[in-house]
Amino acid sequence: MKGLVPDVPIQHIFRGIIPFWIAMILCVILPIAFPQIARFLPQTKVQ
Repeated sequence: MKGLVPDVPIQHIFRGIIPFWIAMILCVILPIAFPQIARFLPQTKVQ
C-alpha cells in the first residue's frame, strides 16, 4: 500500500484497516459462540 500512496503515513493505512479486521474476527467468533447461527439455513433445507 505504501508504494501506491507514498504521501500517506503507514500508521494511517493500518488504522483504516482496523474496522475490517474487527469485522473478520467477529465473523469467526460469532459462529463459534452461537453455532445455531451457522446451522440455521442448512436445517431449513433439510426439513
